[in-house]
Amino acid sequence: MATNTLAIRSVGIVADRGKAAAAATAGELVQFLAARGIATPDEPALQAGASADLLVVLGGDGAILRAARHYPGIPILGVNFGQVGFLAIAEQSEWRRAIARVLDGDCIIRDEPTVDVFLVRADQTSQTPLNWIMNDVVVRSRGPLLHIEVYLSHKFLNVYPGDGLIVATPLGSSAYNMAANGPIVLDGVPAVALTPICCHSPLKVSLVAPLASPIDLVVARGSEGVLWMDGVESMALDVGDTVEIRAGAHRVQLITFSETSYLDAFASKFEYQIRRGWRPSRGEPSRLPRRALHQSRVRTPIPNPRCPSPDQPSDQEHRSRAHDRERDAEPEVVIGRALARSHDSLVVDQKSQHDDEPGHQQSVQHLRFEERDDRIDAEKNGDTAGK
Repeated sequence: MATNTLAIRSVGIVADRGKAAAAATAGELVQFLAARGIATPDEPALQAGASADLLVVLGGDGAILRAARHYPGIPILGVNFGQVGFLAIAEQSEWRRAIARVLDGDCIIRDEPTVDVFLVRADQTSQTPLNWIMNDVVVRSRGPLLHIEVYLSHKFLNVYPGDGLIVATPLGSSAYNMAANGPIVLDGVPAVALTPICCHSPLKVSLVAPLASPIDLVVARGSEGVLWMDGVESMALDVGDTVEIRAGAHRVQLITFSETSYLDAFASKFEYQIRRGWRPSRGEPSRLPRRALHQSRVRTPIPNPRCPSPDQPSDQEHRSRAHDRERDAEPEVVIGRALARSHDSLVVDQKSQHDDEPGHQQSVQHLRFEERDDRIDAEKNGDTAGK
């Protein structure tokens, strides 16, 4: 990761034409940069060989991945017009401020590693270069179980029977790898994550391997497989085929800002929450989303009417309080009404009270039991019959 030393005279604009908002913003961006004397080649001009000191990609993570592959070596400023947009540094409403900061040199360039992918067919001995990728390589089954052998540094590691296997870079570890319960490889760690998909074996854990270690994936048994690279289906794989993964020579440069770390982006994009009620004991308060810090910290014990404690009201007091609360205007949710009549039903009273920090509120749930006893109904029926 390095500070910005770019002299920006030309900014290439790559917009996701499938999104009307991105296409409209591209026109505004041209005017914004033209007023500052900066050239703005569009994608056809870039494909024809026009140079650019910076790429502004208006789209989601897919658009950023495509731009990084088609125009290698150019720093990328991503503006999110997708859903998650983990690779983007700015949202739609922030693009003017973000670009102005980059033009002023107030930014940081993240230097991300890539991997090269090769294919060796079962009936061949030579490598066929496929492409370099910045996110992940996935070998998946098209049908039933696929047995994939993994060789690390040319030594047999294990065989994984299941739906497939993911090899993810640090940048791609928060994509398909995370969805398959794989580990997050933090920014700056020279490693890749190997994560099996629905592995039919007791050994289902992911592995973190050095980026420099050669990785071979051999389709050893099963039905036809398919190779995916950076979310794009590439080709079919047969039994005996080998996918070779090596550390890549290309580097992907992504623009970020000093106040936005990898963990900050992870927390905001995926709504990552620290343990409820936990406050760090060292340093400044966490910069994770405030909702993660202001979750309910009150744990109300659940009273048991059948086993009262010295400080716990009696059964009669519980029933009396239950009837009083039912007349209150505060909202109440009743859970378990369909339970057997001989069991207790759980009633949740939802209240709002002030947090320990001014200006914030939190939702606190008070739990109580409402006793439903067949004997009570039987007594009532008996009284009615007697009258």
